[in-house]
Amino acid sequence: LPSNGITSMVVDGEFIWIGTWSGLCKINTKTFEISRINLAEGDIVRSLHKDRKQNIWIGTAHGLVRYADGTYKTYTTQNSTLSHNTIRSIWEDSDGTIWIGTYDKLNKFLPRENEFIVFDLKGEYRPELKNNLICDIKPVTDDEKSLWVGTETGLCLFNKIDGSYTRYVRKNAGLSNEVIKTIYSGPEGKLWLGTDFGLNVFDPQTSSSERYFHNP
Repeated sequence: LPSNGITSMVVDGEFIWIGTWSGLCKINTKTFEISRINLAEGDIVRSLHKDRKQNIWIGTAHGLVRYADGTYKTYTTQNSTLSHNTIRSIWEDSDGTIWIGTYDKLNKFLPRENEFIVFDLKGEYRPELKNNLICDIKPVTDDEKSLWVGTETGLCLFNKIDGSYTRYVRKNAGLSNEVIKTIYSGPEGKLWLGTDFGLNVFDPQTSSSERYFHNP
């Protein structure tokens, strides 16, 4: 393995792609043979996603990489309209659109143009933060026009049609922490949120949260 620090995995037939803090590799699940994939030297891989066309999307610290038909194409701020080179999350919605969360802002990929539309979900909130970190992206149950987006400034209910959003934070949702690292859609439409301080179970119907903490 390139590193013992595993960041992400995705199944691709009889292979598992594994992202680490020191690069990317593939494991053959029948022979357990490991083959390293050379991206940038020692590049950090933060996220992996396989889309419905069987393309592998690789989020690194130095750009977004798409593996398709045996070739790798890298998108960066230098060769495209991608908002930031550090990729934190990748999600394909029900329409087949690829959404990319970066260290600064949310991106919608336009395949025909090979470009990106960028959305700032911070607005005027927390002006002391110079970036708009996007940590996780998940679908909204029974609502194909919306996405749940975990950011450094709260949980956002994002409208894919017009780009508007509603932000849930401590003040209006009782969250224990506004850095939403990971989102899981649980029973009864509730969201389980992993934050920088505590586990939150958020109910969108009541805009309230149950908070859980480690008891030493």
